[in-house]
Amino acid sequence: MSGTRRKEPYGAPSLSDIVTQARNEDDCNTAAEKLSVLIVELNGLLDSMIKTLDCSANERRLMQETHDSISKELDGLKQYVHTEVESAKKELNVKVALDDDSMRLVHKLHDEQREKIGRMLQHENAVYLTGFWLWVCTLVFWIGVMAVGIVAVMWAVVGMRFSNAGPSM
Repeated sequence: MSGTRRKEPYGAPSLSDIVTQARNEDDCNTAAEKLSVLIVELNGLLDSMIKTLDCSANERRLMQETHDSISKELDGLKQYVHTEVESAKKELNVKVALDDDSMRLVHKLHDEQREKIGRMLQHENAVYLTGFWLWVCTLVFWIGVMAVGIVAVMWAVVGMRFSNAGPSM
């Protein structure tokens, strides 16, 4: 460190300056006094540095612990979000599958109902047609009965007329 004077922090003289001053002193007591002041200042400086380093180490440790806990929480949150996204995808797939199944079931039920209604209409039409034809047949029967009755009555009337007239010509 020859030729270069280094200033210590906080405006304190450098260690080499103090040692040089102590060597230049003619009186040993003054040199010892300066060295003891230097030792006290160095102890104070070391204490403050240790406290600073301890604080920094504590701060670094706290920051590292905070960083680790935040990282754990973020990893947990990422895992939670991933799990929720996966479960949502599964639910969506299940819903889509259920919706597809539901639509298939609705179409199947609709087709079954359509077939059932068609069969009912066919049966109803058959009943109506059967009823209609029964009515027509009944009408024809009664018309026939009435016609036979009319013919019989007329035959009887005509027959009685000729029978009352006497012998035929």
